[in-house]
Amino acid sequence: MHIFQPLAGGFRAPWGELPSIRSFPVMQGDDPIIGRVFGARGMSSFAHAYLSIANIKSGTIDGAIIGASSAAAGTFTDLTATGNCVQGDTSADTVTMNAGSWDAPSAGTRINFRLGDATRTDRTMFRSRGTNEGSNVGVIPNGTSNVAAWTAFSSSDPDNSHFIGVLTTATTTAINSSAIGTGTQRSLSFQIGGTTKATLDTVGNWGVGTSSFGTSAVSVIGVATGTAPTTGPADTVQFYSSDDAAGHTIPSFYCEGTNVIATGQADSASSVRVKVRINGTVVTLLAI
Repeated sequence: MHIFQPLAGGFRAPWGELPSIRSFPVMQGDDPIIGRVFGARGMSSFAHAYLSIANIKSGTIDGAIIGASSAAAGTFTDLTATGNCVQGDTSADTVTMNAGSWDAPSAGTRINFRLGDATRTDRTMFRSRGTNEGSNVGVIPNGTSNVAAWTAFSSSDPDNSHFIGVLTTATTTAINSSAIGTGTQRSLSFQIGGTTKATLDTVGNWGVGTSSFGTSAVSVIGVATGTAPTTGPADTVQFYSSDDAAGHTIPSFYCEGTNVIATGQADSASSVRVKVRINGTVVTLLAI
């Protein structure tokens, strides 16, 4: 760039070149540049001005009033920007928002972050700002409403998609697997390490280790054959499925203690009685 040359009424760059300004303090008092706008060959505005430091003490920018008496304390009462706007740079700058609200009044607003990077440390994350402080992300209703939810959609068109939501109201707290528009409602799976361990299907069947149910099944509990327990934990009855023979499963129990089974009824030394509680009363089933 070329050095500014002093002219009557202000400064300009020679040969009509537009300077890139790194530091441009605007002073109060009798300085002749107060209230003036400078450009190439004395034009009334800059096409582009790159400012790394701008000590603006008073006045307005595009109609927005600048308050307070110093640059450090000065604030914009309103500042509107259009097009692509950048806050901070690539050196992990922090943009701080004090108490108040961040409004996105336009319909269909999208907030775009890096959320899908293969390297998880490259993804945008929410984090508590307090040192060594845990993080808890929340969503609250506005005003007198009592409904709040987190919802994830399986399509970029949320009006035609399957979705899952975590919902709370004044009377209900729910995990909701549903669909809207042309979306298809799906079963709700519970996974550990990417493997499904239990499934609640769309008609209310609950499967532990299975998502398969018999013809016409509705609101049925299904348990896949697994590995039988070898101990009875305190205050616990364990129910599981086991094979009596190939292709033949039977319901199986493992209970705490030994009172559930006793042998040697009067009518048969080989009989077995099994205690169960029905409607609060213990009864004995006799097996011969």
